[in-house]
Amino acid sequence: MDFDNKDMKRFFGTLLSFIFSFFFFLSCQNLDVTNPADPDYTIKPPTNLNVTALDDQSVRLTWTDNCSFESGFRIERKEESGSYIQIAEIGANVTSFDDAGLTYGKVYYYQVRAYTSQNNSTYSNEKSVVTVIPAPSNLNVTTIDDQSVRLTWMDNCTFESGFKIERKEEGGNYLQITEVGANVTSFDDAGLTYGKVYYYQVRAYTSQNNSVYSNEKTIQMITPAPSNLDATAINDQSVRLTWTDNCSFESGFRIERKEEGGSYAQIAVVGANMTTYDDAGLTYDKLYYYRVRAYTSQNNSTYSNEKSVVTVFPAPSNLNVTTIDDQSVRLTWMDNCTFESGFKIERKEESGSYVQINDVDANATTYDDDSLTVGKVYFYRVKAYSSSNSSDYSNEKSITTVFPAPSNLNVTALGNPDVRLTWTDNCSFESGFRIERKEESGSYVQIAEVGANVTSFDDAGLAFGKTYYYRVRAFTAQNRSAYSNEKIFYSMQDLWNGTWKVTSTNNTSSGSNLIVDETLTFSNSIFNGSAVTGNVKWVSISWGIVNGTYEYDPTGQTLVITYTGGYGTKTYTGVSINQTQLNMSSGSLSFSLAKQ
Repeated sequence: MDFDNKDMKRFFGTLLSFIFSFFFFLSCQNLDVTNPADPDYTIKPPTNLNVTALDDQSVRLTWTDNCSFESGFRIERKEESGSYIQIAEIGANVTSFDDAGLTYGKVYYYQVRAYTSQNNSTYSNEKSVVTVIPAPSNLNVTTIDDQSVRLTWMDNCTFESGFKIERKEEGGNYLQITEVGANVTSFDDAGLTYGKVYYYQVRAYTSQNNSVYSNEKTIQMITPAPSNLDATAINDQSVRLTWTDNCSFESGFRIERKEEGGSYAQIAVVGANMTTYDDAGLTYDKLYYYRVRAYTSQNNSTYSNEKSVVTVFPAPSNLNVTTIDDQSVRLTWMDNCTFESGFKIERKEESGSYVQINDVDANATTYDDDSLTVGKVYFYRVKAYSSSNSSDYSNEKSITTVFPAPSNLNVTALGNPDVRLTWTDNCSFESGFRIERKEESGSYVQIAEVGANVTSFDDAGLAFGKTYYYRVRAFTAQNRSAYSNEKIFYSMQDLWNGTWKVTSTNNTSSGSNLIVDETLTFSNSIFNGSAVTGNVKWVSISWGIVNGTYEYDPTGQTLVITYTGGYGTKTYTGVSINQTQLNMSSGSLSFSLAKQ
């Protein structure tokens, strides 16, 4: 078949008309052709329905439109325990609706669905609302002055015409005292009666209705009293008062004072916001009482706490006295006063009376007293003073001007037969130490002088077989300390060599101990620095000759004999020595030996 151009145009026009008619038919049959593989023949319902109050008789509904081909939306409403009825129908793509003329205080429920000429979608979510005026909250009342208060609250409504303020007195009924406009959140109430208690409540209103009331708030019309009154001495004739200001509107403060047994009288008036006052010209050592109150042009607050103070002069404390040297001491004390002119130092000797020896400046806490006599007892006390008065005395402190002697003198052998003296230095101010020595039955003589803080001395060139005595004392340019302990040293080398015979004993049998007429022969004695050692031969009546060795410790006066025979070690103590006699003991036994 042959087609000309006119036939071709007619054919394609018919085809396009068919295709358009087909798709129009599908749309009328609610066919969603966006996904040909999975067609959805439903009208998608609106979602996210929400209802908010426009005022106390109107609400606004909003939702999400999820359909692209609805003819419009149908709005339904019901009252509590009622049934849904359609109240409106609106056009396609509209997503809000205002419902007016509602009854105040009722609960309403809403739902919405989309529709076409043939069908309705399912319903949106259900949403309820109560047609009320949201009440104000967080009502608070604060004092402006003793006749006025300020009310503040939170506005929780978007459509009120204003707020109604109500007030009552204690035991009375609430009365409306004023109205304020929309969005106002504060009100000042003036002309109140001092001392009365007032109660307040607020509610929002429109041209038709009132909200419920806010919280109730109460306040008493007073001038808040100052608190934490304190009184401290500035000097011996003045005190400083301080307090806490608890009022925001006072004209000032009135200060009152009384003496013990008297009545309060006003002594000063200070301005608003002042929290300190200095009271001068007081009598020393009197007890004063204070109180403070705030005032306005109309009223006075109640009084603060009462505070008392005695106009005293704080005395120094913790007086201590320490030695500087054998003629000087140092006094230290604690300064407990903030206003003294200085301190007076007093001293007495034992059985004497106190006299002032000096005064020092304010804030001084130390004083050195010199040119004292060594060996005397001195007593000290200190007091503060001002141009008008003196404090009580500090504690009393005594000290004896002594020269601490060295102690713990010890003597050890160095050999041949030199010795070393050591001691403890107990003084902080000596010029040095003087060493003295004597021989038995002789007198002490100074053999050396060493410098300050030296605690040892070596004595050389001693003679063997002699007993030496030592002592040490410290010295300064003026005085000398007492002596240290005395220490004895025996220069023993060669003294033991020779035969010694037992001349007496309380032992009655030989064998374990020496008996009369038995002999000990010492030989080859050697001085090793701290002991004498050598050989010993015991000529025993029962055992014959028994050889051994010995060691003599001159410091502990102990003789130890070690036999080579069967008697082991014997120890003899308590030895006293001269050139010809030895006296010893062994346990409960005693022996005397004479040099042969």
